[in-house]
Amino acid sequence: MALFSKSEKTMYNRSDMAEKDGHTHLSIYTVSGLLMGTNRFDEKATAPLEDVLQRMQKDGYEILDVKVTAESNQMCIASILYK
Repeated sequence: MALFSKSEKTMYNRSDMAEKDGHTHLSIYTVSGLLMGTNRFDEKATAPLEDVLQRMQKDGYEILDVKVTAESNQMCIASILYK
């Protein structure tokens, strides 16, 4: 099942990614959604990030680390380290 319909935009843009040169790179994403605390799954925040991770891996990038920081109860920042 697709996470997004064809009419929805993805946060991932292959042209924004660094070339695969063996070096470690960082990509930062801001995600809006209603974050109800650290123990609750939030589809609005998780689905866009999952889409980015899946697309990066399909394009051959190796995901090294993902960190998500809540900036408020309605926004989080995700940092993705990749090769």
